[in-house]
Amino acid sequence: MRRRLRIRAIRSYKYEVGYSDEVITNAKRAADALTGNVPLSDAALLVAAYRATQYVFNVRRRATYDELTSTGEIGLVRDPALRDLAMRVYTMPIFNGILEGAETRANPLTIENCKL
Repeated sequence: MRRRLRIRAIRSYKYEVGYSDEVITNAKRAADALTGNVPLSDAALLVAAYRATQYVFNVRRRATYDELTSTGEIGLVRDPALRDLAMRVYTMPIFNGILEGAETRANPLTIENCKL
């Protein structure tokens, strides 16, 4: 049963990463079109903009992971694949970039930045 759960968790994680990559790709595509960097038809822009809104926001609760790593006890997770997966999930910069992007960078989608 643990093996099946681990396989399901890994598949779910890979799906989430792939899904997030698609959302980010569409967001960049829409932003590039709106800022005039890349020509895009109205229909393609509409599709890219819609797909860019389809992110799944999941707050990572990482208190236990932080505790295990800060005390050097990450080895308590005996299963190497599960430990590796946890380390990748909680250190994956893609998730931080989504949250920090709106707060730390100027918004490229403001009307001032768009060429009409």
